[in-house]
Amino acid sequence: ADSVIRLGELRSSELRALLARFLLRRTKDLLAKQLHGKDDEIVFCKLTAWQGALFSRFENTLDYEMVATAQLPCACGSRESHARCCMPLPLVRTDAHRAPVWTSLPAHQTSEPGVYRKCKKCPYCLVFPLISYALKLASHYKLILSAGSRHVVDVER
Repeated sequence: ADSVIRLGELRSSELRALLARFLLRRTKDLLAKQLHGKDDEIVFCKLTAWQGALFSRFENTLDYEMVATAQLPCACGSRESHARCCMPLPLVRTDAHRAPVWTSLPAHQTSEPGVYRKCKKCPYCLVFPLISYALKLASHYKLILSAGSRHVVDVER
């Protein structure tokens, strides 16, 4: 085993020596003097009326509620988090309209239309899709409007 490790280290150093003749490597230390410092700026912008309405609707979805309350203690008094205990999931079509993101994820879909299942990561499987949705809401809300809604927005402008 030691001979294999030594051989691997030898081949690695040989490869680095060979590549050094062909590759120019610029490390952060070499470039630090030539590059200016990084500046972060935070700009707060007020949401438009449409964005505000869409965000209010977003906050009232079961998708948002599941993530927002996941770490809270469950109301049943079990000392478990809401996500690990009695969190309501939209497992049938009648609740699906309140959780459009959750029901659209492939992990929750079954072969029976209108019937859904919980995945291993619920409700944390929603975190990144909801972040993406919120970013679109804040910057390019027309990306998430349906075709019918888009027409209304354009007409009002």
